[in-house]
Amino acid sequence: MGAKIMKVKQPPKTSRTPSPSTVLSPHTASDDLVFNFQKLLKKRKEQGQTEKQNQPLLHSAPSLQRHPFFSLFQNEKLIILILILIPLFFGVYIRSAPAWIPQAQGIAQEQILTRFVQEQLQSIQKTNPALSDDDKKRIIRQRAAAFQNSDEFETAVGEFKQQLKDPYKDATGFLYLIGADSYHYTRYIRNIIDHGYPGDSIRDGRQFDTLMLAPTGKVVTKNFHVYAGAYFYTIASLFMVNASREGILFFFPVFFSAIVIIFAFYLGRKLGGNLAGFFTALFIALHYTVVARTMGGIVDTDVYVVFFPLAIVWLYFEMITAESLKKKLAWSAGAGILTGLFAFAWTGWWYIYDFLLIATVLYVCYNFLVFFFEHRPRRFDVSFFKTKQFTHLFHSVITYLLVTNLLILFFKRLKNVFDPYTSVIDFLSFGKEVKSGSLWPNVLLTVKELERVNLAFIIDAVGIWILLFALFGALLLLYQGIQLHRQALLRRDSVENHRGQNPFIFYVAFLVIYTLGSLFAVTYGVRFLIVLIIPIALLCSFFLSSAILSLSNLGATFFPFFTRSSHVIPSLFVIILTVGAMLFLGFSPFSSLCLQGACKQTLVGIHSTGPTIDDIFIDTLTKLQMRTGEDAILTSWWDYGHIFKYFANRAVTFDGASQNTPQAYFVGRFFV
Repeated sequence: MGAKIMKVKQPPKTSRTPSPSTVLSPHTASDDLVFNFQKLLKKRKEQGQTEKQNQPLLHSAPSLQRHPFFSLFQNEKLIILILILIPLFFGVYIRSAPAWIPQAQGIAQEQILTRFVQEQLQSIQKTNPALSDDDKKRIIRQRAAAFQNSDEFETAVGEFKQQLKDPYKDATGFLYLIGADSYHYTRYIRNIIDHGYPGDSIRDGRQFDTLMLAPTGKVVTKNFHVYAGAYFYTIASLFMVNASREGILFFFPVFFSAIVIIFAFYLGRKLGGNLAGFFTALFIALHYTVVARTMGGIVDTDVYVVFFPLAIVWLYFEMITAESLKKKLAWSAGAGILTGLFAFAWTGWWYIYDFLLIATVLYVCYNFLVFFFEHRPRRFDVSFFKTKQFTHLFHSVITYLLVTNLLILFFKRLKNVFDPYTSVIDFLSFGKEVKSGSLWPNVLLTVKELERVNLAFIIDAVGIWILLFALFGALLLLYQGIQLHRQALLRRDSVENHRGQNPFIFYVAFLVIYTLGSLFAVTYGVRFLIVLIIPIALLCSFFLSSAILSLSNLGATFFPFFTRSSHVIPSLFVIILTVGAMLFLGFSPFSSLCLQGACKQTLVGIHSTGPTIDDIFIDTLTKLQMRTGEDAILTSWWDYGHIFKYFANRAVTFDGASQNTPQAYFVGRFFV
């Protein structure tokens, strides 16, 4: 919800057709959100100045306004639904792709064709040994081309493809899970379904995982992820009756990712209108940085690293622009609830809390400076802190802090309340060979996803054009904040109510902090790229939507008869530019439409991802379980600990949830 719209005396109505650039902005009219190319024409200078003077300082909620693109549908809800469904379909499709092992098709075709060529070569050498090598190659190419177009080839490929897939599927026909961590959480989910809590047993009122850190075991703390997974399984099993537990949980991250894409749309929409929301949702749906950690089969906590921040930031943005105190408190309470749940779901939750508070402090400082230079008191006074604007914001932030910390106390412990202020120090110890206060080597250095990366790697992973557009988006956001500030200075009647209400200043402060903080985190581990992609997606989407709508405005300026004659032409112009931007940046889940950009990396990643185990692995662990006693302890490097526990049901020396322990040192020395 936006800030209160200032009523301004309107000029006499004219019959002039609205410009195609009057579009998706949630805050300002076209002159604020997009560059007004009409000012370039001297004959329209006076008209442009008149329109600018009569624009309200802030618009309320994002609206479709009067752009002809939306008049094709005549229904705001319908167009919003379409703009959500497109990235939603793309995101669900690309994340579900591992379920049918798409790489099997190419492997089967290559091997069947290779086998055919070898058979033909042997046949030619027997029947026509006198032929030259060139003639043999020519004949083989002709026969191979004919074979590839035959039904026999398709049948052979289909049968061989199925043979390739079968070892990676369970008895119900569903794919095994991806990644060892998936089996760690799935075992806890299995425990909840079997006996109501994630641990294996309860000792002295505490849950214990008796298979970890054998022979002592380890205390199991409450975790949002395993309970959410158990509820998902319970509901989904009503519809997927014949599926295994692992087969159902395979789609758990796909389900959460669908919700993530919806939140991404509304956050982008809040920042720059519906088109910005559309591009933000596409980023989250298709960029490999996100897809790689949220695709089907990865029953891990990474999906919450995008789910909760997107939802929290959206609610907080709504709080910043809300008009009444009640609405501000409602939005801030919602953001606080989700932040508390984020702390329950992921140990690294605190960064979004810190970024929001730092940006809020900067926003208050900006408002204070505006107030100070407007009133120019001879000495410092506290009148600013008594204004409606400050008191409403103060009460909202306090509500956010209280709700967040109360939920942290409920779900976790008192010490976790201080995580936002102390965890930065712990985070900095990731890269040290020996962590402070410990005699043991830092085994986290052997974890691939915590490898340190340089700027060149980040540019390659995110995309040079995406990063450049994000930079332009940040500059454009700052420009809009300056423009809105200048408008307020020119309107003497709106000083008290609107002078400091400049959400663009908060937006750009928060997103710059978010981006810089995420870049710093990425240098400590490649897995934190998923944190960086959110602010980059928002800034890039803001720029793309503004650029497309500015070009539409430019077209209406130089070809006004298009706008007067028909709404279809400018609407198609916007659609063409949008599709062009999608193809240029690589927002496509289909290889036939993937010309360049992000989709290349995504499709390659999807086609190179598969289950961590196969039937032979499981058969081996099943036999191991049958031939060992229940008190047996399996010792290996930490990589396979979770899988051993899940299938063999035997304790392990250490695993992926306890790799940074003294056991790692002794096991490493043993194997070396």
